[in-house]
Amino acid sequence: MATFTTTFNELLEPGLLEILGRTFRRRPTEFNKILNVRTSRKNKETILQVAGLGLAQLKAEGDAITFDDPKQGSTITVQFSTKALGVSISWEMFSDDLYGYMRQVTGELGDSLRETIEIDAMAPLNLAADAGTLIVDGLPLANTAHTRLDGGAVQSNTVSASLSVAALRDMFVSFEKFKDDRGKQVLSRATTLVIPPDKMFLAKEILGAGKGAPFTNENQENVIAGMLKIVMSHYLTSTTNWHVLGDKHHLDFFWRVRPVFRSFDDQSTLAARLRLAKEWREGHVPPEFGTESLVGTPGTNASGYTGGVKNDADKPDMSLLPRGPLEREAQVLMHGARKYGRNNWRSGFDHTRLLAAALRHLFAYADGEDLDPETGLCHIDHAACMLMFLSELRLTHPGLDDRGFNDR
Repeated sequence: MATFTTTFNELLEPGLLEILGRTFRRRPTEFNKILNVRTSRKNKETILQVAGLGLAQLKAEGDAITFDDPKQGSTITVQFSTKALGVSISWEMFSDDLYGYMRQVTGELGDSLRETIEIDAMAPLNLAADAGTLIVDGLPLANTAHTRLDGGAVQSNTVSASLSVAALRDMFVSFEKFKDDRGKQVLSRATTLVIPPDKMFLAKEILGAGKGAPFTNENQENVIAGMLKIVMSHYLTSTTNWHVLGDKHHLDFFWRVRPVFRSFDDQSTLAARLRLAKEWREGHVPPEFGTESLVGTPGTNASGYTGGVKNDADKPDMSLLPRGPLEREAQVLMHGARKYGRNNWRSGFDHTRLLAAALRHLFAYADGEDLDPETGLCHIDHAACMLMFLSELRLTHPGLDDRGFNDR
């Protein structure tokens, strides 16, 4: 199966005004703001659950000391899987394409894989209450009766409630009451609220640093303002479920092999074959590590919350950027826009071409030449633009990463 000139005949003739479908900007990586990202060098990983010692016991004079033993629990096995995607383009199609679209198809491989990773990474939260997806104690991640290794009182990390001030207050109290598998208190802090896009405004209204409590006309303090970092995931399948993560949890995403891009030619047909593959697997977390998953149903809140709110504590502080270098880099970009077209670079380049261009400017500057002969602008600013392009394209066009990993 390959892409032939007969299937993309419109690219063979001049006259197209624009090609739609490759102009969309892709979202930055989201799962690494929610899960612990780890790397494995093994065929599989095994995680063991243990419990320490219980409470000290009363000892009367002359009586023997009570001895206790740590307890070994169950294990979790993280088994890796491989996912890959490829595309085959005939030599005629590749060479006769007047618009360079076929050269950009490698970026589509990166887009497809990135989307697959995000979907798979969110499986632990999307299946948190699924009876077929169990964690170390044999129960779903979100459950009202997680068992302890010592057989003590069960613990709940689930609240059947819509996202609200009251539900978040209950959640904070629940975190403060967490105990380990021997019934000892643990320090567990709620840090992150994970929501679908449907809850983004409600979450900001609840946690915003306004003057008053949300959804009331009373002059009372909003005691939970700013207590949680809000992280929105576009890959949560429920529009109503919300999750709160603790400062220490074991919702893990394992890289076994990071994305690998390969290209090769079919000598019999001269078709170019491109493929992108990787291995990964996400792991689930025992509840005692400080993860609270609160699963709720849609709710309504009375209106009336007013006040200026700017929830930007976790956003980049753009005021730190120096104005001078940015203006000089803008001059370089203006020259490029006149020569090649505005934002031409967004169509993508092989990553090594940008590295080579940046190095040429840096070497020229190192040899004593301050200004580029063509533009009259500083080589340093030219190099900065090349690296800025590369910083963006490594995320938007990972399929064009042609560094020679196996040549070193």
